[in-house]
Amino acid sequence: MAASESCLVSYPGQAVTWIRQDLRRLAVGMAEEDRVRATEWLDNLIAAGIAVRMLRAGSPFTLRMNTTAGDRWMWIAYRFVEAPLAAETGLFGSRTAQASAGRTVLC
Repeated sequence: MAASESCLVSYPGQAVTWIRQDLRRLAVGMAEEDRVRATEWLDNLIAAGIAVRMLRAGSPFTLRMNTTAGDRWMWIAYRFVEAPLAAETGLFGSRTAQASAGRTVLC
């Protein structure tokens, strides 16, 4: 994700779509063995559906891709829910917390 892009998306499905698109872009430059593993996950729509259901249920989703060259890629998505104490104290700023509540965050 480019530095100018937001890490907040409105729906869990958007987060999983972004992860899949990013992995697809990276897979092009990977070694054959790594590209095959990445493509297997990309072709597995059941796994993508499970990821969306996990996020909707409030569980974080993490995808790790270790390459034979020693590179380690990791995508993390989780639900952001405004904490009541943060809203009362203004810890995160009321506008930011209200606008972000219920959204999915990508890291």
